[in-house]
Amino acid sequence: KARLNTVISGGTGSGKTTLLNTLSSFIQPDHRIITIEDAAELQLQQDHVLRLETRPANIEGKGRVSATDLVKNALRMRPDRIIIGECRGAETLDMLQAMNTGHEGS
Repeated sequence: KARLNTVISGGTGSGKTTLLNTLSSFIQPDHRIITIEDAAELQLQQDHVLRLETRPANIEGKGRVSATDLVKNALRMRPDRIIIGECRGAETLDMLQAMNTGHEGS
C-alpha cells in the first residue's frame, strides 16, 4: 500500500514466487498491473492484470521477444505496477530505470 519498490532474491526453490504472490495480494484492486515472465507462474487476483511473456526465436532465428523488449513496452502501457518474474540480464537495468523514474511499487 505504501507503493515501495521491492526486490525479492533467493535460491532455487526458496519460495520467491510464493512470497511475491502473497505480497501482491496487498496491491490495491483498482491498480493496473503488468507482469513480465518467461513462463506464467504468478497468480495475481486483481482485475486489471496484463500478463506479458517472453518468447524464444523460431527455427529461423526470428520472432524473439525478450524481457528487455517487454519492459520497454510495459512502460508505454501506463501501468500502476510492473512485476517482473525474474531479472537475469539487460532487463535488470531497464527495470531499475523504470523504478527510478516514477513507477513506484514495482
